[in-house]
Amino acid sequence: MIPKAFSYTKRAAFSLIEVILALGLVTFAVVVIFSMMPTGMAVLQDAQRQIVETEIMNIVAAELSSTPFAELDNYKDDRFPILYGSEGDEVTEEEDAVYFVDCVLVPATLPAVQDADLSLDLRRVVVSIGYRVPPTPAATNINRRGFLLVNQGL
Repeated sequence: MIPKAFSYTKRAAFSLIEVILALGLVTFAVVVIFSMMPTGMAVLQDAQRQIVETEIMNIVAAELSSTPFAELDNYKDDRFPILYGSEGDEVTEEEDAVYFVDCVLVPATLPAVQDADLSLDLRRVVVSIGYRVPPTPAATNINRRGFLLVNQGL
């Protein structure tokens, strides 16, 4: 008879190889997830920036559309450049500004319209929004959007 101290009983347990393989798989998954975080954060910040720029553009377009047509040049000279903070709120100090907005107004003509009087009632507006830099033609981080303003006789 074999003493009980030396008897072999089958116990349910993980072997060392199984534990090492499981830890290796978990480590690999965690490394992959953490390596994708900077890319995800960059995409999130870019989306946030685009949302704020769209809100700023809507504000500027509404201001220009509500300005009497005869006063557009004076309004543009007095109002621009406009400085906005990180959340799209207007600021007065350049060191607080994240978005720099400038505007260009030029007379616009339509190719199909030859009447000179109609071209006086049409302006092409280009609004440039610079992110952390003032909008200049050489700047690369600029969002430019254009639209037409029509004199509605108001």
